[in-house]
Amino acid sequence: MAIHRQKKKFVLPTKEERAQALGEIDNSDKDIRRALTIAIDECFPSIPILNEDECLSEHYDAGQTRINQYTKQSQYFVSNIMNQLKKMQRKRHKREELFSTGVTVVDIYPNPQWNFVYGKASINEGIAIYSIARFDPLFPHTSIESYSNEEQVLILRRAVSTYVHEVMHLLFMFNEWN
Repeated sequence: MAIHRQKKKFVLPTKEERAQALGEIDNSDKDIRRALTIAIDECFPSIPILNEDECLSEHYDAGQTRINQYTKQSQYFVSNIMNQLKKMQRKRHKREELFSTGVTVVDIYPNPQWNFVYGKASINEGIAIYSIARFDPLFPHTSIESYSNEEQVLILRRAVSTYVHEVMHLLFMFNEWN
């Protein structure tokens, strides 16, 4: 029997909660420590809110979304999101950009044969995308209650781990699976 509850309201974590989710960094390189502490906002700027005409849900294409047969949740086709990131990257024309990453709260899938994917990176394009949908301890179910501190830390820890994993792909640290 499926449990259907309203989604929890997302609340941005505080700097203290972000630091707690990262764990012990005292033995890390000084540049890494700086990036994750005093320069966290500079090194990891907020993602701008897209205009209505940039939102994938406003431009339906066959294969863009689907309902996952197991979770009964909506999913986005990851290649379409990456194409949108490419367009945004070209608009900015920033040559100093090493890579771009995107994050979504909607579940994603890389091709019709796959159930889901946490993230995907393209070394050639310098673009990565990952989803935090499955990091919710209640996924695929939702709740109207706020997340506990422990749940917030767990979600943030999972998000940071996946972000680092995708960035490692972009920095040629792992094989790219296309």
